[in-house]
Amino acid sequence: MSRYTAVSSPDVGKKQRKKDRVLSDVELYDLMSSIQKREGAFYMRYLCQLLIVFGARTQELRLSTFEEWDLDRDLWTVPKAHSKTDTLIIRPIPARIKPLIKFLHKRHGETGYLLGELKSRESVSGAGSLICKRLKHKDIWSLHDLRRTFATKLNDLGVAPYVVEQLLGHSLGGMMAIYNRSQYLPEKQAALNMWCEWLELLVNPVDNVVLIGSAKTG
Repeated sequence: MSRYTAVSSPDVGKKQRKKDRVLSDVELYDLMSSIQKREGAFYMRYLCQLLIVFGARTQELRLSTFEEWDLDRDLWTVPKAHSKTDTLIIRPIPARIKPLIKFLHKRHGETGYLLGELKSRESVSGAGSLICKRLKHKDIWSLHDLRRTFATKLNDLGVAPYVVEQLLGHSLGGMMAIYNRSQYLPEKQAALNMWCEWLELLVNPVDNVVLIGSAKTG
């Protein structure tokens, strides 16, 4: 069995506390499949896709400009001004997502904003809260829960916790926070490439990969 086999969360169908909410493989499949089918508003589709891929905070993408995206070096640099923790965040751009960034640049280049416009935090949050209802998910989830799902799934895939923390834009704890200034770019690149491959297999499984709970029922 492939190491990319996805196992549904044991919490499926159970009530979860808001801060514990992680999307199950079924729910993640529903969302990714909906994006692939171009359902919902353009802005929210691509916002959700990029939130899932990068594990970023919503404001980092909501405020993102094309100046942050270096397609020659394959790096997305979130400036301190757009970071909740006032910290520079550098994330590699996975090979599978680079064509999407190029598409958005071609479509929105004149606006300067990755997603074409600067929407308010309230409007994005409100629109995000309606997605789980549209997908008929029993337990509600928010856009921030996509970030928690990203972190949980990467840890489940064996990505080192310090790499996950760096991708999330968190400071490393203890002495590492003082002396270790490495960006771990090769490790982050490998993690994001593996994550994108896992997501692709989730939505478009191949014959020799078993994705438990990835298909809709009923």
